[in-house]
Amino acid sequence: MVFNILILSVSAFLFPAEIVLYSILCALVTMLATNSVFHGLNERAAILIISEKAPDLADILTLKYRFGVTRLLGQGGYQDTRLIKPRMLLTT
Repeated sequence: MVFNILILSVSAFLFPAEIVLYSILCALVTMLATNSVFHGLNERAAILIISEKAPDLADILTLKYRFGVTRLLGQGGYQDTRLIKPRMLLTT
């Protein structure tokens, strides 16, 4: 980006203003298109699953569908009780 700004700044003195403005517009459109494609491909989603059968679901998600799974221990927010078995899964 810095290199493009340097080249376009120098060209502002060498070429007509119309050509330089079109070049700046082309550089901006190219930058926006490249960023949207790059960031669109790296988009991820996370799912929080709360279930009594969390270990079974974790096995299915990792072995069959090849998703990454994080097991979380829970604690009640209202009664402040600790859960014995992991009931929550976070998958991406």
